[in-house]
Amino acid sequence: MKLILKNSLFIILLILGYNLSGQEINRDVIVIKPYEPTLSDAFKINTLPKIDDTVTFTPSFNYSILPVIIATEFEPKSINPAKMTIPLTKLYKNYLKLGLGNYFTPLAEYSINSLRSKEYLVGAYLSHKSSPSKIKLDNKEKVPAGYSNNKINLYGKKFLNNATLSGNMKLHSNGIHYYGYNTELPNDTFPDVKGKDIKQNYLLFSSAIGFHSTNADSVNINYSISAQNDYFHDKFKNNENTLVLAGSLMKPIGNQAFSIYASVTNFQRSKSIDSVNNTVITAKHLYSNHSSEWKINLGFNAYIDILNKTKTYIYPKADLQFNIVENILVPFVGIDGFMNINSYRSIAGENPFITPGLIANKSRHKFVAYAGMKGKFSSKSMYKFDVTYSTIDDMHFFINDTLIEYHNQFTVIYDDIELIKYHGEINFNLAEKIDVLLQGNYYKYVMTDEEKAWHKPGYDINLNLLYNLRNKILFDLDLTVIGERFAKSFNQATDHKKLESIPDLNFGIEYRYSKILSGFVNLYNITSSSHYLWNQYPVQKFNFLLGFSYKL
Repeated sequence: MKLILKNSLFIILLILGYNLSGQEINRDVIVIKPYEPTLSDAFKINTLPKIDDTVTFTPSFNYSILPVIIATEFEPKSINPAKMTIPLTKLYKNYLKLGLGNYFTPLAEYSINSLRSKEYLVGAYLSHKSSPSKIKLDNKEKVPAGYSNNKINLYGKKFLNNATLSGNMKLHSNGIHYYGYNTELPNDTFPDVKGKDIKQNYLLFSSAIGFHSTNADSVNINYSISAQNDYFHDKFKNNENTLVLAGSLMKPIGNQAFSIYASVTNFQRSKSIDSVNNTVITAKHLYSNHSSEWKINLGFNAYIDILNKTKTYIYPKADLQFNIVENILVPFVGIDGFMNINSYRSIAGENPFITPGLIANKSRHKFVAYAGMKGKFSSKSMYKFDVTYSTIDDMHFFINDTLIEYHNQFTVIYDDIELIKYHGEINFNLAEKIDVLLQGNYYKYVMTDEEKAWHKPGYDINLNLLYNLRNKILFDLDLTVIGERFAKSFNQATDHKKLESIPDLNFGIEYRYSKILSGFVNLYNITSSSHYLWNQYPVQKFNFLLGFSYKL
């Protein structure tokens, strides 16, 4: 760089020297324009000075804390338990219901109860419904077919600290007429039937007392003891006195529970029914265990039947269920076995048109196996489907008693059978205003000696629909369909008589004028079909009942 500057300076001096030596210097100065000095604009430097320090410093120090105990005083205050307040509906001591329908059918119900109390509960219930109607048989003859049902129930409870003492008394009277004459008998004239000649009246007087614990703590053993006496009597002086002494113990241990039940039932009957008294001792034991995914029960049912001979029957009992999807898919399976004691009272309750004083043998369900599925479709819908297989000895079936002149009473015949039962039910609650219950059963009987399962339907279906319109108007629709049945025929041309299926459609409506006063209309057998629940016994056709209820 320095070399370039020296060369440049040298060249300039040569040029100047050449000019100075060859020419004369002109010393005149010509001024073209006055001199005007200018200054350029000043610019501020915006960049701040910055010092980059390349030296880093990391602080390091040590410290210690000396713990000091500070004395404090604390007095915990008790917290009152939260109380759940549920609005209680008003209770009424008295309830009265009165109604009247065609076939001159009066209805009366009255109940009286004590109000809410932590010490006791007492009450009474009385009811009456009757009809002095006549019904037309297949030969177009009208016969007396009236009935009368009367009930008086007295009951009470005494609540103790960890137990409850209860008692009740019942007086029931049920009157019927044997109006189902065999119209196919070869008689020239139909008998002149009078109501008093074919009338039957059943009377039940029952009294019971019981004492059971109400311990909520699982440490304690829950127990119950009871005594009940039933006196059953009919118009023809057939009577049956039943005394039942029973007790039970139940002990929960965590998820497990042990329970045992024992009873002694003694039957004393008039000689017109049976000359030998009967005692049945029953013992049932059950062990149960469960978790969130499964539940199991194991036990047995044992019976000692003391009649002419003493016989003992023991049946195993077990069932298991799983929660595949909690409360949605719950399959279950189990086995069981038991014995039905068919007393005069129970047989008359099953078929009131039996021959007076009739009792049936005990039916033994030797083996019962079942499996199914239950759960919920949603929070407002539930279902259950199952199938049951049973082997039953001495199953009784009702047939017309041919020893009676007009075959208008029933006796029983026995057979050892196998029974397969398919069951299903679905329940819906729609918008908290509509309740729908649909359930049905299909039966398949395998008989040993008899041709048919007399008077037993092949299937039955029930649909019940309840609709609540603003808690002001309530609608109740009920449809029951009972499949075809067969009655044993004593006609030489055939062994059985077919009873057609029964579609029974009923409808009820209740109008609540106020909280204490309501009116109702009930319609029965709307299709006005001539149903035969029992052979030769048609039921009333279309009938209605209207009335009101009042709370006091």
